[in-house]
Amino acid sequence: EKIEAAHALGKLGDASTIDDLFRASEQSRARERCEIAASLEIPDKTYRPGFYANRIAADEFTLRMAIAQALARIGGMRAVEKLFAMLADESGAMASSAQAALKEEIATALGTADDTCEPFLCTQLKHPCTQVCEYAAHCLSRYADPRAFDALLDVAGDEREHFSVRAAALVTLAEIGDAAVLPRLGVLMP
Repeated sequence: EKIEAAHALGKLGDASTIDDLFRASEQSRARERCEIAASLEIPDKTYRPGFYANRIAADEFTLRMAIAQALARIGGMRAVEKLFAMLADESGAMASSAQAALKEEIATALGTADDTCEPFLCTQLKHPCTQVCEYAAHCLSRYADPRAFDALLDVAGDEREHFSVRAAALVTLAEIGDAAVLPRLGVLMP
């Protein structure tokens, strides 16, 4: 029922449901943690302990991905922000699969985002979550704007940044392919 409700809200496309969908995602993550912890404490187990954890994680993963699809379908800048927040918060048994799916939904939502998206993506380059930084760098390949260049160059040249984030910034700069960044790239490369 929850999954069908999420799909229905996405089909309606009402932006006023974005916050409710995001809260449902947060509740799903909390419920997943609590139910897995409770399943590990049950003394009488018909199945191996990991079965319960995997089943709970899979069910909640399916719900969160339905929520992500709904957000992407609604689209717009607020949906992009919530999807990035979901990407940052995703952890647990299904984290890598969830993050990959969330990235696809972010790409869909970016198609409907307004001109405030580029500055938002630039701020995400400094997010504490490496996955968010990497994907924000990737998403900036849509924009051939000096502000994006500056943000990407700053990340690429920051030796304190995680290697994968720096690499993502450099790859994005190469994808944009603007000769204007070449002089600044020379400073980064000894």
